[in-house]
Amino acid sequence: MEVVVSSIVEGVNPRRYFDEEEMQELTRSIKANGILQPIAVRQNAEGKYTIMAGHRRFRAAQTLKLDKVPVHLVDGDEDEIALIENSVRADMSPAEECEAAAKILRKMKGDMVEAAIHLGWTEDKLRRRVALSACSQKVRDALAERKIKLGIAELLATVPETENQDKALEKIVANNLSVVEVKHFLAKLTQKLSSAIFDRAECAQCRFNTAVQSSLFSELVADDSFCTNADCFSKKTEEAANIKAEALKENVQTVRVVSLQDTQENFTKLSEQGDHGVGCDQFRSCHSCAKYGAVVWLTPGHEGEVEQDICFDLDCHAQKVAAAHPAPVIAPTTGPDSVETGASPGLDDDGLENASCGENNQDNTGSCCGSSTHAETQFISSAIIEYRRNLWNMVAKKMIAADLEKGRTILLALVINGRSSTTDKYKIESVLKKYDVQSSSFEALCSDIDSKDMALRLSAASAATAFDSLQHSEVQSILHYLRPNLGDFWKMDADYLKLLTKAQIRAVCDELGISEKLESKVFTDKKEALVKTIMESGIDFAGLVPAHLNY
Repeated sequence: MEVVVSSIVEGVNPRRYFDEEEMQELTRSIKANGILQPIAVRQNAEGKYTIMAGHRRFRAAQTLKLDKVPVHLVDGDEDEIALIENSVRADMSPAEECEAAAKILRKMKGDMVEAAIHLGWTEDKLRRRVALSACSQKVRDALAERKIKLGIAELLATVPETENQDKALEKIVANNLSVVEVKHFLAKLTQKLSSAIFDRAECAQCRFNTAVQSSLFSELVADDSFCTNADCFSKKTEEAANIKAEALKENVQTVRVVSLQDTQENFTKLSEQGDHGVGCDQFRSCHSCAKYGAVVWLTPGHEGEVEQDICFDLDCHAQKVAAAHPAPVIAPTTGPDSVETGASPGLDDDGLENASCGENNQDNTGSCCGSSTHAETQFISSAIIEYRRNLWNMVAKKMIAADLEKGRTILLALVINGRSSTTDKYKIESVLKKYDVQSSSFEALCSDIDSKDMALRLSAASAATAFDSLQHSEVQSILHYLRPNLGDFWKMDADYLKLLTKAQIRAVCDELGISEKLESKVFTDKKEALVKTIMESGIDFAGLVPAHLNY
C-alpha cells in the first residue's frame, strides 16, 4: 500500500548517525528506481503512521519531495523491530546497536539467551555490544561516526573512568592509532593489578608496576597500581586462566578459555527448564556427553570467571530443545508406512554385513545424539571408546568359547563378506601347536583336523582371532548376533570410574540408581575421593552396566 508522506511520523531509530555520502547515494537510487522495499510502519492512535524501520528511505523521500511512499504495516515491539531491521543492514554502527540492544535486554529482564534469540544474534555478539555501554558518550559518538574501529571501542570500554577514556580517545584520533597500538597505549590504564587473577608476588618490585615508579604515572593512576607491561600481564592472565581450565577438566569433559579473539561462538548455556531448556532427564544425560563442559572467560572485566553447564554442540542442543518442546500432534498416522521395518538383531541371509548398529534403537553411546558410530566418536572420549572395544572383544571371545557352533557361523560370515584376512595367522598357528595339529602340508593339516575332530574348535578359535582387526561396527554386529548380557561379564570398578570426569561419574550414578544410595555431598569431593567412596559404599554393582558401554 502507499500513503502520503505527510501522514508519516518518525519513530524510534537506533541509528543516530547518517553518513552524508551514503544518504546522497540512496537518494539518487530512489530518484532513479523508486523505493523498492516498503517502509515498515505501525498505525498510531491519531491515525498517522509511525516508522518502525526505513528512516533513511523516508528522509530521502522528503528530500525528493515525493507525495506518496510504499509502506507495509507491522506489529511488534518498536525497539526490537527497529533494531533488527537496521542491524541486518551494513551501515548501522556497533555503538547504535549497543544502545538499542540494551533496551531489548532490559525488556527481557536481563536474559541474555532470550534477548539474543529475539535479535537473531549470538550470545557473544550481544554480550560484546552491551559491553560498549561502558564507553563514554564521546567514545560512542566516535564509533557511530566511524572515527574509530570497534576493537578500539571495546578496549576503551575496559578503562574504568570516562575521563581517562576521553583523554585516550583524543590521542587515538589525533595519531590515527591502530588497535594493536591502542592496546599498548592503554596498558597503564587497563592492566589494574588489583584485578589480576594471577599471583602478584613477583609484581611487588617490578619496574613495570606503577606503584614502584609512581612519580611517572601520578596523573593517570592516582593511588592505584597498574602494570605497564601489557605482554607480561596478558601472558600471566592467560596462564592463570589455563591453569583454572586444566583444573576443571577433572570435573567436566570439555573446557575452553574464551577471549576477545574468539570471534565465533560455538557453545551455549545448557539449561534444564524454560523455553530453551532440554528437560530434566536430558539435562542429566547431557552431563555424560563429551561436549558438555565449562568456559573460563578471558574477556576484559571477566578474566578468570568460570561458567558451568555449557554445551559445545549447537546442532545437538537445538535438537534436544526441540525434543523437549515438541509441536502438538494434529492426528496420528497409521498404515503400512508407519510400521517399523528394522530387522531383529543377528545374522540374516547376507551374513554379518546387514546387522548394523542402527538395528539397536536404544541409545548405547552415552552421547546426546544417538547410537550411530559417527555420534559415538564425536561425543564419547577416546579412552572410553578404547575401554568399551576391549570389553566387547573379551565378551565376544568368551561367548564363542562357550558356543563353538556360533563361532563357526561367524567365521563363515567373515569369509562370505571378504573379511577372512582379519584372522590372525600367528594366533591360529599357536592354537594348532596347543592341540598338536600337524600343519607341515595342506594334506597333513586336513587329515589331522579330521582325525582329532578339531574342525569346529579351530573354526571358532580362528573367528576369535579376528576381533582385534575388525572394525567397530563389525564387532558390534557380531554382538548383536551373539546377544550377550554384558552384566554377566563386567562389573563396575575403580579403573573404569577413573576414565570418567566427575560430571560423567555423576551421570552414570544417576542412570544406574547409585546416586540415591549415596549422600549428595560426595559428588562435591575430588574425583579420587569420589571414586573411593563409591567403591567402598557396599553397593552391589552386579548387572549394572552404563548405556555407553552397551552394544
